[in-house]
Amino acid sequence: MTLRWLLSLLLLVAAPLAAKTELAETRLDAAALAQLKQAHLGQRWLVLCWSLDCPACLKELSQIAALQRRYENLALVFINTDADDELEPERQQRLAQFELSGFRHLYFADGLAAQSRYVLDSGWYGELPRSYFVDELGHWRGSSGLLEAAQIRQWLVPGGVNDTHVVPAPAAGQG
Repeated sequence: MTLRWLLSLLLLVAAPLAAKTELAETRLDAAALAQLKQAHLGQRWLVLCWSLDCPACLKELSQIAALQRRYENLALVFINTDADDELEPERQQRLAQFELSGFRHLYFADGLAAQSRYVLDSGWYGELPRSYFVDELGHWRGSSGLLEAAQIRQWLVPGGVNDTHVVPAPAAGQG
């Protein structure tokens, strides 16, 4: 009886830890985007769009992996733009490689890249990497190209950047 009780206790303690490491992805649509915006209202956050065939995107994922080891509770959301359900195992493998399972992940619907881009940003033509700086009021500012780690730190880490040169963050309210 004692062994069974210990095993039950172990499962109760371990289950939440195991759940945190599972990668849950959500298909990007208008409802998912609205829910995401509501969940982050009142805080700065960053949306990073990436693809498996984008070397700069993979470099950005690597930078985020290093930042998350140094800073807790980074408000990041990742959106994969591949729009191919057959790539799901490779997509999940890449995110696991960079230890990014603790963040929110969305993906473009299979075969619907243009429609998914439009849901996210009607003025975006798909260039990658693509980032969106979102301020506390919910204002979005899109940026194409590889972000520097200092830009990400300044936007997401309270107190900004102390240990490297300061790279200006987008002004609040732009976008």
